[in-house]
Amino acid sequence: MSAKTKVGHVVWHDLMTSDVTKARRFYAELLDWQYQIEQTANSVWQSGAAEYPLILANGEAHGDSLSRARISHPIGWPMSWWRMWI
Repeated sequence: MSAKTKVGHVVWHDLMTSDVTKARRFYAELLDWQYQIEQTANSVWQSGAAEYPLILANGEAHGDSLSRARISHPIGWPMSWWRMWI
């Protein structure tokens, strides 16, 4: 995250989707986003080694995109949604 982040501004985005590949392609074409896979030892989604897919804009990480199959959610929730961190 940028050192220029201000209080009250969105600082991180989580995209939860049923089709990560399609969503990444859509946002890459729409917003010129790039993606980078980081390796983690442990994550909130699972213990042990895991991949953490970062969303990059102008070379700076500002979010991630995860398969909603990896998280629990109520039946009837939308196929994709954004979670913002302020």
